[in-house]
Amino acid sequence: MEDGRQIEEIRTDNVSGAQQLTEKIANLIAQLFEQRKPTASESKGILVELARTIMPAQPAMAPIVNLFNHLFIRLDRNQGRSKSAQPLAEAAQAFARAMTQHTGALAGHLFALVRDGNVVLTHSASQAVREGL
Repeated sequence: MEDGRQIEEIRTDNVSGAQQLTEKIANLIAQLFEQRKPTASESKGILVELARTIMPAQPAMAPIVNLFNHLFIRLDRNQGRSKSAQPLAEAAQAFARAMTQHTGALAGHLFALVRDGNVVLTHSASQAVREGL
């Protein structure tokens, strides 16, 4: 895969949170599909290769698993309906946008719970915590 540099950056990123990594992966998927313009049948191979490369390096990041799962389900549902992979690129970007919206909503709930003087401890790079504070 010629996008090895980007994939390696994602695989070795131990600073970004799950949302940031999932957004990077969604953007990479969309970019790959827009550049390569694979057929629907070629799309599954590309997704399998990406998932096998990225998921083992970031096994604790459930949103990444959810992104790939969402895209594989989308592929199966669209089988035979679309000759193009464009709906898959759009689905990856829509997944990332929805995650951002959900994080914003979660941050709003957190903000309502935290009072002046409270201490918040997190062991992750949580975007929701960052936005909520």
